[in-house]
Amino acid sequence: MSIRPIAAMRIRATAGWIGLAGIFVSALVLTDASQFPGWVYIVPTACTVMVLMSIGITNGPLKMLQWKVFQWVGARSYSLYLWHWPLLVLYQVKHPHASAVSRCVLLIIALWLSAVSYRYFENPIRRNRRLSDSPALSLLVGIGAVVIGIGFSQLPAKVSTANTYTPNTVVTSTSTTIYHQPPMELLEQSNAAEISVIDAASRERRIPTNLSPTIIKAPKDKPSVFSNECLALFESVAVPPCVYGSKESAIGVALFGDSHIGQWFPGFEKAAFENGWRLEVMTKRACPPVDVSINTYKGRTYRECDEWRENAIQRIIASDLKVVFLGSNKYDSVTGKGLSPRGTSWWGGLRRVITRLQDSGKQVVLFSDIPSMWFDVPQCLAEHTDDVRKCGRTRQQAVRSARMQTEKSIAAELGFSYVDVTRWVCGTSFCPAIIGSTLVYMDTNHVSATFASTKSHQLGLVIEDALLAPSR
Repeated sequence: MSIRPIAAMRIRATAGWIGLAGIFVSALVLTDASQFPGWVYIVPTACTVMVLMSIGITNGPLKMLQWKVFQWVGARSYSLYLWHWPLLVLYQVKHPHASAVSRCVLLIIALWLSAVSYRYFENPIRRNRRLSDSPALSLLVGIGAVVIGIGFSQLPAKVSTANTYTPNTVVTSTSTTIYHQPPMELLEQSNAAEISVIDAASRERRIPTNLSPTIIKAPKDKPSVFSNECLALFESVAVPPCVYGSKESAIGVALFGDSHIGQWFPGFEKAAFENGWRLEVMTKRACPPVDVSINTYKGRTYRECDEWRENAIQRIIASDLKVVFLGSNKYDSVTGKGLSPRGTSWWGGLRRVITRLQDSGKQVVLFSDIPSMWFDVPQCLAEHTDDVRKCGRTRQQAVRSARMQTEKSIAAELGFSYVDVTRWVCGTSFCPAIIGSTLVYMDTNHVSATFASTKSHQLGLVIEDALLAPSR
C-alpha cells in the first residue's frame, strides 16, 4: 500500500474522532438561547459529516460506536426521543429551575420507558404481520396514535394552570364577598418578595438554558392585541369592540392608552378569565390617554389620535365599566412651543381625562411606564451571551423618577390609584434583561408577552383593589 492512501485513511480517522468530539461538545454548549438559524450550527453539521467520512476506517470512531451499549441506545433512540421530551417539559412546568441532578434522573426514567416501549410496543407493532399485510389497518392504527399524541400534547397547558392566581375572596351562601386581607397589602408583600429575586437575577451573567421566550423568538413575543384592530393603526379613529376574559360578566374593566398599557394585556387577560371579569381593550399606536396633541405621525399634529381618544372616552363614559387602567409611553413632541411631557400642558391634559372618567363614576388606575433600555434587548443578548449584565441598565439610568413623582402627586390630588411597575422589572439598583428564566423585554421599551403573563397575580390584586375602592 502506498503512503498516500495510508495518509488519507489517517486523516479520515482523525477527522472522525474530531467530529465525534465536536458533536458531544455541541450537545453540551448549544442551548435554546443560541441563535437559530446561525453560523454556530455549522459546527455540529460539519462534525457529523466528518464522522460519516470515517466510515470504513478501522481506527476511526465507527469501531467504538459498534459497542453493545451504543448499539442498544441506538436501537431505542427513537423511543428515547419520544419519551424524554414530555418528561422534561412536564417537569419544568412545575419546576422551571430544575437542577442537573433532577434532569439526569429524568433521563434515566426516559431510558427505562424507552426500553419498555421498544420491547412491548414498538417491536410488536413493527413486526405485526396483520398490519404489514393490511394498509388500511396500518392507517387506522396510525391515525389513532396521532390522536393520542395530540391529547398528550395538551397536558403541559393543563398542568401550567394548576399554579394560577386565586382571588383573595370567599363567597358565602348569600353571595357576599369577604376579603381576608386587603389586595394592596398582598401586592406589597408580593413586590417585596420579588426584590430579592430580581437582585439575584441582576448578578447573573449567563443566559439560562430554559430562557423563555428564546432570543430568536422574543421580537415576536407580543400580545395578541398588537396584531389586530384592538391596537388601532395610525390612520384609524374607530374604537372597535375588543372584549376578552369572561365576556358576559357584569364586572368590566378596560385598558386605555397606547401600546405601553397594551403590553400588559396577557397578564390582564389571564387574571380576568380566571376571576370572571370582563376585559375591554381600547388602545392605539403612539396615542397617549392625555388631552394634548402630539407630533408623532408624519411630522404633523397627530389628529387621528385626538379623534380616537375622544371616541374612546365617550365609549368608556357611556359603558358600564367599573375600572379604567391608563398608561402610555413618554412623548417629547407635544404640539405647541416649549411644551413637553415635563411641562404643565401634559399634566393638565392628564388631569382633564382622569377627571372626566371619574365624574362618570369610573375608578381610574394609572400605570407608570416601564424602565426604558434605549437599545434592542434581544439583539444585545445575542451579542453578549457571555455577560447578560451588559444588556441591563441601572435603575437611575432606566427609570424616569421625576415623571413618576409627578404622576404620584396627581394621583394623590385627584384620588385615584397609581401602580409603579418598575418594581416588577427592577431590583434595588439594577434592571436586568432576564429575571429567572424569563426574558423581560421584547424590544427597547416593551415587555415580552411571556413576562407580562407572569404578572397575572399582581394584576389580579390591582383589579381587586380598584373594584373594592369606594365611588368618588
